Amino acid sequence: MVLAGVPSDGTEIRRVVIMEYVQCRLTRKVSQGIEVRVSWIPSEYAVEGSTIRLRDAAGSWSDGWRVGNTLGPRMTRDQIDSIRRTELPSIVQRGR
Repeated sequence: MVLAGVPSDGTEIRRVVIMEYVQCRLTRKVSQGIEVRVSWIPSEYAVEGSTIRLRDAAGSWSDGWRVGNTLGPRMTRDQIDSIRRTELPSIVQRGR
């Protein structure tokens, strides 16, 4: 997200806000028991014990996810994508 403003002298000031994510253990009650998921969520929502909504890859929302413990440091989207690119191929190869 980029925020822009114009001070009184007419010059433009731009400030870049970098969103950080935290990997969290999430649970929710379902008719068969408890569904568990580990997901990267925005750090502002990563409050242990809070309840959040998640959006899947298709854009559908699911309610009732309870935030459990956080796993590891805060990271930007670019850092997460970089980790996924470097680790995924080795995981796939080990699974053969």
